[in-house]
Amino acid sequence: MLGVGGRSQAFREAFDVVNAEWPARRRGPPVPRTRSTVPRRALASTARTREENPRSQPVRTGHTTTARSGSKSHIDTRGNDMTTGRTAFSLGSALVVCGAIVTGGTAASFASAPPGACDDNDPVKVGVSVPLTGPIASYGDTFVPAIELAIEQANTGTIPAYPGSSGILGRCLELIVKDDAGDPTQAAQVVRQLVYENEVDFVVGPSSSSTVGGSLDIVNNEGVIQFVPAGLDAAGDDPETYPYTFVPAVTINRLAPTWVDYLQELGSERPALLVINFQLGLESRDAIINNDLFEVAAVEVVEPGTTDMTAAMQRLQDADPDAMLVLATGADLIAALHAREALRMTDLPAISFIGTATQGVLDAVGEAGLENVYAGQAIKSCTRTGEDGPPRGELCAAFHAALKEFVGEDPLTLNLANASLAYDATIPMIIAANEANSLDPDDVKAWLEANPVEAIVGTLQFSPESHLGVLPEYLTMVLAASQSDGVLTASS
Repeated sequence: MLGVGGRSQAFREAFDVVNAEWPARRRGPPVPRTRSTVPRRALASTARTREENPRSQPVRTGHTTTARSGSKSHIDTRGNDMTTGRTAFSLGSALVVCGAIVTGGTAASFASAPPGACDDNDPVKVGVSVPLTGPIASYGDTFVPAIELAIEQANTGTIPAYPGSSGILGRCLELIVKDDAGDPTQAAQVVRQLVYENEVDFVVGPSSSSTVGGSLDIVNNEGVIQFVPAGLDAAGDDPETYPYTFVPAVTINRLAPTWVDYLQELGSERPALLVINFQLGLESRDAIINNDLFEVAAVEVVEPGTTDMTAAMQRLQDADPDAMLVLATGADLIAALHAREALRMTDLPAISFIGTATQGVLDAVGEAGLENVYAGQAIKSCTRTGEDGPPRGELCAAFHAALKEFVGEDPLTLNLANASLAYDATIPMIIAANEANSLDPDDVKAWLEANPVEAIVGTLQFSPESHLGVLPEYLTMVLAASQSDGVLTASS
């Protein structure tokens, strides 16, 4: 699904690889390793020559890959060293970590690797910071299976656009997932634990714009490659200050102007804005206010955590707008939608962030609460143009089929567009380390800055001047309640 330069042709052969399923065995937590006192960025390269790590071409017989890998997957829902498992459902001989949280101390694990596959005696550790609890837990429920799929494909040499390379430099990948609850303070603590206690080699996340900031200094001071599947503020796209952070998403300064396009698409000339007092909301507000295309009817800035927004919403309604921009996420978004419905404003088109088009929001406000509600910044290639059918992008269509097989769902209930962000945040670093023939973060960084990677969202093109890989034209607006089989319907 991701490829290096011209390798994207390989997705057409995606999932034609047959691998035997191997008996599952339970694994405990990883054995602690003594941390080196040498900074990570100064560690010697662990490169192997191509002769030591040959890529054998897999057998292709027209079947879907279903084998489970040698990777170990630990889910920690408490942000500490005790790995609290999520329910592990067995699909054949394979274990898949899925939705519900359980209170036991058992860590879920995948099956052991077959002879000749990657070496799981000294795994490469990938740490993930996602919300598994809290108001945006639906993000974690979607991101984790996509990341697990990426890890499995890497360990079995079945990354569709990069087949035959098992693990990284022949070493299996081990996934360590910790719950940041969507809280900035907890997210920083989780990333600190992943880096200093678990000694991970790579970090994926945190996964929301509000929780990323506290992680940047931690990973960059220690020289750990980080991929962030969420928008950062413009300062976050600074390779000189944050040389090891890469963003396969759109930064806030590029995201804010997209609201102008979406409001124009709805034919709005006099929008009203309900804005939660956080950076992305305020910058988005300014992009609308300072645009001559609109006569803004009214603006209400609300503090985060406000549970009753009826008064603010009433003032917006009194201004007689022709559309509404709701710049809120998580519990704040749900509170705003409840107030909108209570005031019978559902005939007024409203636009909010892509998180609006999630099962968690639908469960909270119901279909009536999402009437005439649109979500912006959806991955265009993972949307459809009609009410039914597969994603419009061929890469995303292949990912869609693989994810359904992996989680055992048909139809898929996960949000495919959000899942693709997590997948696109995992595979590039695996490809980069193998192509650089090194785990040294400077070697991986240099390769990423010099080579385009074809991803589900589009071509990721990083450079020494910018570690932002996604362009605004890769995104679109969708109907918030339109998800069917994991796919959202684009507004146009």
